[in-house]
Amino acid sequence: MKKKLLKLSSLSCMLTFCILCALSTACNGNKKSSDIESIPLTGTRMSLDDDFLTAFGALIVGNYFVSQPYSTDEVIYVGKITADSIKSLGSYLRKGNGPGEYLETNLTTKGDSILLVLNSAGDLPTSMTEINLDSLVAGKEVNTIKFTQTDTNGFRGVVYSYVPTDKDRLLLNSGWYEKGNIFTLFNPATNELTPIDWLPDDDFNGLPLVKANVYIDNSRLLSSGNRVCYVSRNGKIAMIFQLENDKLVPLKTIYNEFPDYWVAEDGMNYHQRFNTDNLNAAATDNQIFLLNKKFNMEGKLAEGDQEPRVFGNTVEVFNWDGEPVCNLTLDQLVYTILVSSDGKNLYGITQNKETGEEEILRFDLPENTYNP
Repeated sequence: MKKKLLKLSSLSCMLTFCILCALSTACNGNKKSSDIESIPLTGTRMSLDDDFLTAFGALIVGNYFVSQPYSTDEVIYVGKITADSIKSLGSYLRKGNGPGEYLETNLTTKGDSILLVLNSAGDLPTSMTEINLDSLVAGKEVNTIKFTQTDTNGFRGVVYSYVPTDKDRLLLNSGWYEKGNIFTLFNPATNELTPIDWLPDDDFNGLPLVKANVYIDNSRLLSSGNRVCYVSRNGKIAMIFQLENDKLVPLKTIYNEFPDYWVAEDGMNYHQRFNTDNLNAAATDNQIFLLNKKFNMEGKLAEGDQEPRVFGNTVEVFNWDGEPVCNLTLDQLVYTILVSSDGKNLYGITQNKETGEEEILRFDLPENTYNP
């Protein structure tokens, strides 16, 4: 009888151990994304000032919320993030500071509280401003590096997204007219532009430029060290690459659903069937967050919208090897997600169904997403 009790006790311990192991791996990369139990998150509506501007190109940089206002005068809007509010600090960087400056502006981050502003005119990058936001809001001057491009051999220069990489280079989501590529390495110190020959492998047989237009428009780059995640909302594409010298080596394909598109009448542009299922993305040094969105007719149009936005409430979290970490289920629909610099909070931009005004929700993230 004693042996039997010991046996049962051992089995009980083993069962307990197995259950604990299962719980500990419920939010790590040892399971397929579809097998991971989703974690419900409840959002808290952030208090916003009357002059708050999300507009487009929204980023979180340290404790600051940054976006590009619909303004003919200013380049960036800055707000200070607190636990339950975003306090407007104002708009900065006047446009028109020189010939060709600030005609096209794109933002990205470079470490805590550091913002990069890349400006281009026509087909050329013209200047880059590296801004310490603490210094900017304190009224200190910022330095702008101006570029002089002489021969770019047909570089397009239409940059929808870019990220800092190794050796102080930038990876641009842009390419050359003739090559029809969608990635370019840019070294601001030397003005050197290096094409990277890569395109998604769909069955389109037309001009490479048309295909490149499809996969540059509505795309987003994210980075961590020498890892880069490319996300396209034309179709539903999310891929992780590793930058090795002047090459992007594909590491992991998370989504690879190509858009349905065809050549436009001018032979260079394209038309596409409206995509009702796409992605929005954010990242930290440790994780990638993908918001799955679907076409939703609820709510009024926000100012400047031509059609209702695409919303979602399911966020898949991956590490930079492309392994699933966990799934998050938000209690409200959002169309854009942002993640705090420390990875502890996820912010969702949504639209008030009654007024059509933009709202921001804060979701506290589980520890395993920022402390893996």
